[in-house]
Amino acid sequence: MTTLRTSDHYPQEFHSLAERLDRAAGWFRAADILGGVGKTIAVLLPLAVAILILAGFVSPGPAIRLLLIAFWLSSGVGCYFAFLHRALWQQPSFARIARAVEQHAPADGAPLHNQLINAVQLAEEYRGAAAKSRPNKDAPAHHAWIPKLLKEIDARTAGHNLEQAVPWRKELTGWYFAAAGLALLLLISAVFPATLSRGMQVLFSSAAFVPRQGKTKIVRVLPGNASLLAGQSVVFSVRVKAVNDQIVPVRLHIAYAGGKSGVYSMAPFGQHNARYRYTLATAAENMRYFINAGDSQSNQYAIRVLPHITLNNLDTRVTPPAYTHEKPTTMALAKTQISPLAASFAAPLGSSIRIAAALNYSIPNITATLRILNSKPLPMTTTDNQHFHCSFTLAATTRYRIELQDAAGRVLTRLPAIGAATGSESGSVKITAVKDPPPALHIVQPRHSLQVQPGSALVAAASAGSMYGLTNVRLSVANGSKAFHTVRNWAIANAENGQPARNAFEHAHLVFPAKKYHAGQSVRLRFSATDNRTMRLGGVQLGPQTARSRIIKVTFVAKVAVVHKHGINRWQKLQAALMAFLKTQRALRHQAAPLLKALALPQTRQLAAAVLTGQDGLKTSMGATITHFPFTHRMMVVRQALVELVAGNAANAADRARDITLLSAAGQAPPIGQALRTQQNRVIDVLESCWPLPMSTRTPPTSCFPTRAPKCQTAATGHGKRCWPP
Repeated sequence: MTTLRTSDHYPQEFHSLAERLDRAAGWFRAADILGGVGKTIAVLLPLAVAILILAGFVSPGPAIRLLLIAFWLSSGVGCYFAFLHRALWQQPSFARIARAVEQHAPADGAPLHNQLINAVQLAEEYRGAAAKSRPNKDAPAHHAWIPKLLKEIDARTAGHNLEQAVPWRKELTGWYFAAAGLALLLLISAVFPATLSRGMQVLFSSAAFVPRQGKTKIVRVLPGNASLLAGQSVVFSVRVKAVNDQIVPVRLHIAYAGGKSGVYSMAPFGQHNARYRYTLATAAENMRYFINAGDSQSNQYAIRVLPHITLNNLDTRVTPPAYTHEKPTTMALAKTQISPLAASFAAPLGSSIRIAAALNYSIPNITATLRILNSKPLPMTTTDNQHFHCSFTLAATTRYRIELQDAAGRVLTRLPAIGAATGSESGSVKITAVKDPPPALHIVQPRHSLQVQPGSALVAAASAGSMYGLTNVRLSVANGSKAFHTVRNWAIANAENGQPARNAFEHAHLVFPAKKYHAGQSVRLRFSATDNRTMRLGGVQLGPQTARSRIIKVTFVAKVAVVHKHGINRWQKLQAALMAFLKTQRALRHQAAPLLKALALPQTRQLAAAVLTGQDGLKTSMGATITHFPFTHRMMVVRQALVELVAGNAANAADRARDITLLSAAGQAPPIGQALRTQQNRVIDVLESCWPLPMSTRTPPTSCFPTRAPKCQTAATGHGKRCWPP
């Protein structure tokens, strides 16, 4: 317990007194520790309150914060060594305890008159002499009296309770000051709660800026942390909740990266005096800002001002559906070439489109989205925040833009840049989906329902065409009102170049024996054609398309009327008009032949525009003939052919030429050029079939006949090359 032990050469008479002093020493140490703790609290608590209030009002910088915290910690260390260290780690001596007991002994008891300290000194002297000389005979003569004196002092002080001398009341003085400091803290907390709380945040927060919250509550600040492009305006707004919805002074504090700063008053707008706004016309450099609203202060936010963002490259790769047998094409535009018009292109419906864009520099924490008109936006993938790409399937003619967002999802810009045009589609790239229509099917012979005598024969012929390929053409026949059944099925083989055949002309020689067919009966004829389409679009598998012709009715009569001679001159005039149409269409086909190859873009557009003018003129001339030529009843077959050309192939040829004029890359022209040639060929086929109409007044023309000789299989009866319905 103590630094002196009774076994170390102390006389036996001192042991009892030493035990009493030892017990008193424990209580004195406890009192010293209690008093030291109170004094430490009394010093550190008011000091902490003062530092917190100072930090709450002044908002010191990081260096001052560290200095204040270090000062408080060093004060704590000083209080420890001044008030606690000795009591905790140093054992008191018998002499120190004896003096303390004699000093703090109760006044109402018998005085000790230094008896305890004298006893300790005598015991120490006796102990020292005993340690220096072994035999007691060498010690001074008066040492023999020390045990007796110690025994006498022990007897005199036996009635004193040494533990009552512990100065508890004196040591509690430090706790009185600690209680006063605690009361001060509670008072300041009640009067300045926001300041005290802010002071704690300032000292112990890692943020360089700590807001102040008063009676006015700041609900929301916009734009918060944001990124924007140099030159753009910034709208700052704050939503507050003031006492009784009163108008409070609101100021915007901006610190610019260049070192300048500014304070701007924010004007209220909206209802209930709850929203305030200020617009900074132009942002030229990075900035930090916070907003004071009444007695409250918002967080500090940062706005990053980015340089102007442009596209360095815009690459588009088009992979047509496999069934088209078209090769993938790529359109690459450099920085100076990129514009919404130049980036627009046409592609077959169902093509896979890959858009790859490269920005002029890498931007951290940026995302890109492909905004497609009337479709869900597509996220674009990147590895370096500069190069972005995504892929999608072309399901319809559409427009797209590339939208860049910052980390908070706010839109920074849209690319390609929006020009002077207005409207929702301004600045967007157009992708024209070239649809694969059903096969175009034209009955060449017979062109309309007719009457024949039993035992007659006729040629049934049709021309068919598809944009990407045909698989078969069928001829179906129905006797009377019965169901149609196929009598001929022509499987269309690939063309000479190995690609699917896109055009077909098929015909059959039909014989109607008099034994089987009688006057009053009828037969219906119909052609159908199927293309090779197969693609998946929108999760749906699209298969081949089949087109059916109109129904031709053949009625059997006893006698067929003949043509009168007065109609021959009119037929000659009609034949001349048909020949003019035929020559014009052949010339346009020859003129459009270079579009089947990849030419320079300006040359492609110029040539397509010339062909478009010619096709529109041809269609207009045909329409004028339909309207103004005096067709007779027997000429209606030719008129019907012209009507179908104007509404069908002639119009389609003009549309394909117009598509080519809209292309932004010459590599897209050959597929559409081939479709243009298909439509031109169909117009020529029909005109060639209609032109050599017979002039006989005895046999009226029943339809436009093909110029090529029929190719039919040899009949099973051996009576020549014939085809007939079963």
